[in-house]
Amino acid sequence: MYQSTTTRVERKARRAPTSFTPTQLKNDPQFKNAILKYSAKLLQKPRLSKPDIDIAISTINKLDDRIFRTPKDIKSLLHLISTYVKKAINNATCVETEFDAHELLKSSIGLNSEASTSFSALDATAQDNASKTALPQATVGVSSFIGSSDPFSLQQIINPSALRTTNYMFLDSRYRNLGTDGRTKLVWDYQNNLTTQQGTVNMVGSVRDIVQFKVYGFRIPYVTSADTPQKKISMTIEEFRSQSFIAHENIRFHFLFDVKADGDYLNLVPSSQNNGVFKFSKPFTEFSSISLTFGAPLSSVTFDYDRLSCTFTYGSTTTVSTGSENHNLVSGDIVYFEDFDTDASVVDQSTITTMNRSSGHIVTVTTDTAFTIAVDTSSITGTSGLSITGIFDSKRIQIAMEVVSLKSTI
Repeated sequence: MYQSTTTRVERKARRAPTSFTPTQLKNDPQFKNAILKYSAKLLQKPRLSKPDIDIAISTINKLDDRIFRTPKDIKSLLHLISTYVKKAINNATCVETEFDAHELLKSSIGLNSEASTSFSALDATAQDNASKTALPQATVGVSSFIGSSDPFSLQQIINPSALRTTNYMFLDSRYRNLGTDGRTKLVWDYQNNLTTQQGTVNMVGSVRDIVQFKVYGFRIPYVTSADTPQKKISMTIEEFRSQSFIAHENIRFHFLFDVKADGDYLNLVPSSQNNGVFKFSKPFTEFSSISLTFGAPLSSVTFDYDRLSCTFTYGSTTTVSTGSENHNLVSGDIVYFEDFDTDASVVDQSTITTMNRSSGHIVTVTTDTAFTIAVDTSSITGTSGLSITGIFDSKRIQIAMEVVSLKSTI
């Protein structure tokens, strides 16, 4: 609270106007308190706000000492310094402040934001003046200054982050939709539940009105089509292609990555210009799938097969053949089998379990279309030549993403 204008300083100054030096006055809290109260009076405010007080104190401290010696009495000195303070506050740059939308609705819109005669509490003077004039009563409400009477729209303008929610998804090419071969497009079906299965990507919660995606850095297996002099890789979410970067050569993309070679892989680092974020100018209502394509950055990237149909030759070391397709593996890579079986599954159960183990098998490459794994299948009594899909870990792509959407209510 401010003290009375008649302070110790003022009383002493009346008796001995020159008894205080400028430095003493600047450092005297009672003198500063008097300045604050007088400045508030000049500004027609009941009191100064905290930012105003900070400006006032800073202004007082910066004033030339000669200003303090000019007036002949304390009242003139208070008026002179308060005038400087008033000017500094009026010229201060407005500082952006976060608002509580609910409080703003109550204090600035009035009792009913949709009533055409609603007046803001801050417009009480205008309301009083309007009632005293013969002119039609002015209408002040949300729609008069943002074009909408919807509180949701108001909060989108003044505090958009309060209306947003973030969900997270993890895309793994091992569990992609197998409707494509995965060489030029990776597809997952979106499921709003916790039940993961082949072909799905899962998130829990309301994901509607999508306004932003953010992708973290990840790596892709090395392929010659991705290794270009530009050292850039682009990525497109096909379902959201209508809002994207538009490039020549009929290319659209959402994200651009810097490429860093890492042995048999290429590490993709989100461009520093947007840090892996793409914002949509208009929200997408919903989506049912995620389909990714890649460019280098404008020419299409074609990956190696990440899985192939395999046949087996049983023995103390099992030989695996991929037929006529090149597996593009190197010794030390890992291959997974999930559905290995025989027509004597009870007798061969132990070997079947080993073949389908979740840790997979390290391969030793023998030819472009064959490799061996260290599993003894010589005891298998079932049918030989069984065809089972082998999944190649070294061709796997894993991508973590954030999905930002709008809340349906506030």
